[in-house]
Amino acid sequence: MPAGNAEIVRAYFKAFDSGELDAAAAYLDPDVHWVNTTLIDDETVVGRAAVRVYWERILSTFPFVHDGATFEAAGDRVCVIARVRARGAASGIELDAECGYALTLRDGLITRSLFFGDPQEAREAAGLG
Repeated sequence: MPAGNAEIVRAYFKAFDSGELDAAAAYLDPDVHWVNTTLIDDETVVGRAAVRVYWERILSTFPFVHDGATFEAAGDRVCVIARVRARGAASGIELDAECGYALTLRDGLITRSLFFGDPQEAREAAGLG
């Protein structure tokens, strides 16, 4: 029996937060749309390879991990609520804040990832609010 969407996303986050970026990228659809404009950039990154390059760029300057993540599925969408903890590589500036993601899956792969600084917005975007 295939894994449920929440379990797929849990494994994806575990790989990412363990620094296993190639393993995490394997959970992304080749044409994934990655939107993380709240804190970092102002554009959508499209495609698994482009997201992998984006991760390398961001993690080299602002390494971060997620703590205490919860995963809740609503059909093809999964909401993740977690604490994001980061420290600027050069500045030493620290971030410790709650955040949320709304992810859409198709055929066991993440086709869209939306980041929200407000967890309730993530819940609403995932159809759980």
